[in-house]
Amino acid sequence: MNSKEEDKIPIENKEKAVDFNANKEEKKKMSREDFEKIRFLGAGSYANVFLVKHKQTEKLYAMKVILKSRMHKEKKEEEVKTERDVLACTRHPNIIRLSYTFRDKKRLYFVIEYASNGSLADLLEVYTKFPLPLIKHYTAELITTLEYLHSKGIAHRDLKPANIMLDEHFHIKLGDFGTAKFMTDKIISGQVVNHKGYAFVGSPEYVSPEILANEESGPASDLWALGCIVYQFFTGITPFTDKAEYLIFQAILKGEFKIPKEVPESAAKLIKQLLVVDPSQRLGSGLKDSPLSYEALKRHEFFEGVNFEELGKQEVKIDKDKIIKLQEKKKVEMDDEESFEESTKAESIKAESTKADTEPKILKEGIISQKPGLFFYNKRKVVLTSKPELICYELDKKVNKEKIILSRTVNIIVSKKKFQVKIGKTTYKFEGATQSETEEWVKSIKEAIDTYCPK
Repeated sequence: MNSKEEDKIPIENKEKAVDFNANKEEKKKMSREDFEKIRFLGAGSYANVFLVKHKQTEKLYAMKVILKSRMHKEKKEEEVKTERDVLACTRHPNIIRLSYTFRDKKRLYFVIEYASNGSLADLLEVYTKFPLPLIKHYTAELITTLEYLHSKGIAHRDLKPANIMLDEHFHIKLGDFGTAKFMTDKIISGQVVNHKGYAFVGSPEYVSPEILANEESGPASDLWALGCIVYQFFTGITPFTDKAEYLIFQAILKGEFKIPKEVPESAAKLIKQLLVVDPSQRLGSGLKDSPLSYEALKRHEFFEGVNFEELGKQEVKIDKDKIIKLQEKKKVEMDDEESFEESTKAESIKAESTKADTEPKILKEGIISQKPGLFFYNKRKVVLTSKPELICYELDKKVNKEKIILSRTVNIIVSKKKFQVKIGKTTYKFEGATQSETEEWVKSIKEAIDTYCPK
């Protein structure tokens, strides 16, 4: 199957197995029964990921299982489609590879390349700061990956260590393309699209000034995130850190950051040339043969001695003690999460309960502050129901602003008067008038989850 054919594979036909490596005689309708589940790997608000083995070839894969009902509740249809489209039209050694897609009545399945050594975020936790040779290698791999991605007219727009996986040899594998954008006209799922990308996307520590300013985001936004990551490689922290998110965003908009003295001069220059407020002036954002091109970026003095053409053949030197710590960390994280069968059963029970009781009980309601945007908290009438869900209304208006579906995967974080409800990658922020009011809300939410979310 050639690349043009791949681009035209409609997401609606995912039940037709897509194996881009298989011979014609090997291609057949795939199903979950063709794979043996090995163990749970991770969970999001609408999908679980498992390590699986293809029964016929005995090859290991990561299987992303997307529950349709949750996907619709979270309104993630476009995100799922985007990720599938990006994976279907990219072929690069440092990008996670999509091997099969199929579906059943309740779920969508993405069978992707298994990155066995976790993520760069995991490796940073055990290292805190990377040694210089490792920084040069990973930065160079990221640059070649972004160069390829941008040449295809695709901007990742959520580049961060947690989305950069590591294969069995510790080479990077970029993943998580849900918030990516095709920046040029391109045939995707059989139709021409021309995305521009003005919505707020990304993670606060790596988000670019243009995204905060509601201006067009694109490939240059990835270069900004790259600058933040290189800074983190050297220091263990991101360049824009503060107790208040508002202050972080103000520093980003102004491009205000300090580089510690221990960062080598050549690296400091590179970081400064990436963390430029004007996206058109970032190194790597220019046309071919221009002073700001990818060629110029790869010729930067920081990369003296780096052979960009041989990166995939080079050994990534990781301290053995760090590898042991990384493996121990992964073992701790792989606790007994609910299986997807159990979560599906719980979802069915919950659905039947909703049918039987069309008028859910109101468990708690009151006026508290919510942070719907980037900077300020606004007063909201918040209602906690037995669905269970949180419904947020504008004051004096009957139309709800937001519905937050609660489940046992919800993570609640409390800090004095403020609390966060985290569902997968989405965070909802609230603030009570007093610390005791916040504690009452958190207690009520937890009780609702314990009572109305089946185990």
